[in-house]
Amino acid sequence: MFGALCIKAPNGKAGVMFKDDDVIFKLTGEKEQEALALKGAHYFDPMGGRPMNGWVQIPNAHAALWAAYASASMDLVKKIKK
Repeated sequence: MFGALCIKAPNGKAGVMFKDDDVIFKLTGEKEQEALALKGAHYFDPMGGRPMNGWVQIPNAHAALWAAYASASMDLVKKIKK
């Protein structure tokens, strides 16, 4: 997605992307708000000026939390129909 290395669910939908030293997760609801509250986290904005709702970019400073967000993200995207 956007030329970034990503992890996809069996349905082909991306759930996790890698950008520089950050990881980007597809999140909704409480998990999305929780992630956005982390210092340095923000909506992914690949083109500048058009942030993508639901895609939260979390910096390396929070790497210990990445596995939990990846799990939530993949649970979300594997439910999306092709």
